[in-house]
Amino acid sequence: MSRITLGSSNLLEYNPEYGVLICRDCEYAIQKKLADQTTDEKEATGEEDLLEESEKHSSDSRESEDERASDAEEADIPMEDVMSKMLFKPEYSLSEPPPIDFDFELLMTFHNFCSSTRFTLPSPGVNIGESYWKANVLPLALSRPWMMSGLLAISDFHVVALADDESMVKGHSERAMRFFAGFLAGRRAASLPVRGTVRDPEDKDEERRVGGQIMCVLRCAHWALMKPMLGSQRSTSFTSFPFNLHNFLTALRSFTLVERNGNYSTPEEVFARASQIFRRRGQSEVSHESRKNIALLDRLDKLPSRMSNVFGRPDNLRDVMATLAAIATLVEHYSARFTPDIDVPSVNAVWHSMVQWLSKVPEDFKHMVSRHEPAALVVVAFWVSALVSRAEQCGYWFLQGLVHKLHLEISDRLRGTKGALSLIDGLFCENPEDPMIH
Repeated sequence: MSRITLGSSNLLEYNPEYGVLICRDCEYAIQKKLADQTTDEKEATGEEDLLEESEKHSSDSRESEDERASDAEEADIPMEDVMSKMLFKPEYSLSEPPPIDFDFELLMTFHNFCSSTRFTLPSPGVNIGESYWKANVLPLALSRPWMMSGLLAISDFHVVALADDESMVKGHSERAMRFFAGFLAGRRAASLPVRGTVRDPEDKDEERRVGGQIMCVLRCAHWALMKPMLGSQRSTSFTSFPFNLHNFLTALRSFTLVERNGNYSTPEEVFARASQIFRRRGQSEVSHESRKNIALLDRLDKLPSRMSNVFGRPDNLRDVMATLAAIATLVEHYSARFTPDIDVPSVNAVWHSMVQWLSKVPEDFKHMVSRHEPAALVVVAFWVSALVSRAEQCGYWFLQGLVHKLHLEISDRLRGTKGALSLIDGLFCENPEDPMIH
């Protein structure tokens, strides 16, 4: 394949097998540019035969081509047909497409997902390896264009997270948003029933689970990486779902879509496990770094009594039990992310602990959070500090900056309740800054 660059963007390719000249502009511009090249350039690039053929074609067919273009304009023939006849041999036309013109940007985005991005994404379980997105998600996406749009959007967002060149950030941001919009529209259409079709329930459940996982990553990446100006230029699908605590919790819950099957622990069992963790805390010899990591357990241990001093005697016993259960569940999930002899847990274990806490807290506690009850918000602040912050530090690029935003929102909501801020005072500053894990 011979190739000549015309200016900064046009490309001329000559394929001797097909006798094809391909360029983005008309052939006249091609021939004029070729005629301007010097003999030295010809010898350096080895394009002598191409130039001779092009000049001969120019002298023999200039008039006939101009006539064809003029006739086409008068007859209202699409310009694509004219260009097809000008640039391809007679046996090639738009009714019989020429050799495939690959979208190399699309292929590069897909390659980036397969070779890089998929390794940075969490899997829905502690024991599920990094092959999950290749072995489970990709085969499903290859038969669902809307799901593939979601993976391509994640890939472009990943490039944005790592890029430091403004033009690259802008280009990939726009592509990511286009793919994201396609994912939203396609997922919505796929959820609608189609008359006359019967879908396998297992296949539908798998599509629902994977769609929720992709949605979670896309929502977080959009909040973390997109500037407000970019978001405001898009449709209401984006502007109607802004970043806040409620939407963030909703996005994370969509990652697991845990079905309630009656196997959840009773509050008594949760309290018993938390008490056992507190007892073990001072019985084991641990390193200095481990003591820094588990220091938050001291604050969680004292949190119920401190909350009682600040908020006074509660009116609703169910809310009290739900709050205590949420604290005990947080103790269990926080302690599960490390062991005394291993200071650095697996990245996926941190993610799993973070999202599973949301699934395991009582429904009454979820309602308290939705009502912005101060006691519930305090516990959520501890969850953000203990697990969301660690997940961000572990290298989950789509969580960049979200911990800080959550801290500001929770602090702002607690400011109206006397003494509430003292319960989370210094919580985020005192949380150890663990090294990034890749």
